[in-house]
Amino acid sequence: MSKITTIPSYTYQDTSHPNVKRFVDRSGNWTHYFLVKEKKFVKAVNHILRLGYPKGERFYNYLKNITPEEADRRLKTAGEEGTRSHQAIRDLSAGHRVTMSSRYYNDITKKDELLNDDEWDNLQAFINLCNVYKPEFIADEQTVYTQDYAGTFDWIGTLLVPEGDKNFPAEVRGKRVLALPLDWKTGSGLWPEYDLQISAYYNAIKSMDLFLDFLTLPIFGVLARLGTKHKCGYEIQVLDESTLAYKYGVFTSCINTANDQEPTFDPDIKEIPYSFHYKMPVAKITKHVSPSDGITMEEAVEIITSKGDAIEAQQTVLELATVVVKKKGRGRPRKTKITTKL
Repeated sequence: MSKITTIPSYTYQDTSHPNVKRFVDRSGNWTHYFLVKEKKFVKAVNHILRLGYPKGERFYNYLKNITPEEADRRLKTAGEEGTRSHQAIRDLSAGHRVTMSSRYYNDITKKDELLNDDEWDNLQAFINLCNVYKPEFIADEQTVYTQDYAGTFDWIGTLLVPEGDKNFPAEVRGKRVLALPLDWKTGSGLWPEYDLQISAYYNAIKSMDLFLDFLTLPIFGVLARLGTKHKCGYEIQVLDESTLAYKYGVFTSCINTANDQEPTFDPDIKEIPYSFHYKMPVAKITKHVSPSDGITMEEAVEIITSKGDAIEAQQTVLELATVVVKKKGRGRPRKTKITTKL
């Protein structure tokens, strides 16, 4: 018997940090990271917020106005749109040209596809924001962690705050600030849990002593929502360090709630068959022979030899011993004795 090829139900995928692996299921999703040196799992930031942060009245009012099917479709579509927009923004940040013929992988259809109109509008909003805030790149898509959680921030860099800008405090207008981090959003709004998300990244970055050369600049967490109905196509929200510290305190409460909801994580990694093969036998109808039937000698022999065992075959011989056998040619049928050795 040949060995069956299998694939694991979960895999450990590399991140930008050698000590952190994503624990990914067959669909490409993950809720936990694995810390290599510590040999333990920690929850993803988004998973903590999913388990531990109340959604609020706005969210439940939203659910009342749509069907479950529509909610699922919008969540999947928005998530995919955000992912592909992030991929294109990363290319732009790296100095690559993105055109209408550029293709990006769609996790839903499992194909490389052109950007749709909304995604293209997101990129226009990104360019508009860059023209206003003159960003300078430091890092993007890096995984950070603590002993309680892990996650991947979108972008870190400096921004030049324009004179008269109302999004940032007056004391930093006309100066460069450090966005630590900046998170790109493409959904329907800037939800309260986003503040907690970037506060978690901020805390992990500080605890890992990253980007120390830039910490002399004024630090802000920044949320930038692209593809809005504003004239510029975007809106931003900034959190100063005191606000980030406060929001991280709220996030630690979410960690406690998430750990209460999911106290342990002990995954069962199964081996899934890579392929299946099953040979199904063809059904046959067993002929029932009575003394009044007329059959040929060949048919009689076929019936006898098709029986599964000697006893059944012997019984069939006895039944056929008195069967009327049709002879070829003219004349009336006559009884023919059938003998066989078992």
